Amino acid sequence: RALYRAPPAALQMLSPPDPPAMRKLAVYLLTMLKHIHASAEAGTASVELAITDWARGWAVGTQAGLAERVPSDTLQVEAARLLEADEERWAKQAAKQRPAVAKVVFSKEALANKLTEGAMCMTRSVVDVQNGERKSFMQQLRRDHSHAVAATQRWQRAVDEYTH
Repeated sequence: RALYRAPPAALQMLSPPDPPAMRKLAVYLLTMLKHIHASAEAGTASVELAITDWARGWAVGTQAGLAERVPSDTLQVEAARLLEADEERWAKQAAKQRPAVAKVVFSKEALANKLTEGAMCMTRSVVDVQNGERKSFMQQLRRDHSHAVAATQRWQRAVDEYTH
């Protein structure tokens, strides 16, 4: 909501600087908006149409030639092609970055082990304290019960002695 009410200078800062990236953003945005409008027409989702209308106007306004393609299915094909290219690029980057990520992750393994051991030690101490409290409580219950039983037995003996 704040984005479509933003001044043009802010929108210009948020827009990609190079034309291919701007086109990709417009194609993705229009594809998403097509799905949003279709679900709104089906009555399945509550959509604030002012936002989607603004986004559609922005995407169509920034890319000449997209306006007539919105009703057709060619936009979907272009979006799929762009997504496939992005996924290939991401896969290549992931393959290049995997060793560096592994190095960073495994460099923290000793720290993770130390942290895990500290957490387990703390857990053990908490469990020991809880067990001690539980034992103390059970002993108190036993003492109270034995005192109650002894008092009952004394009363029973006194009743037996004085009634017969």
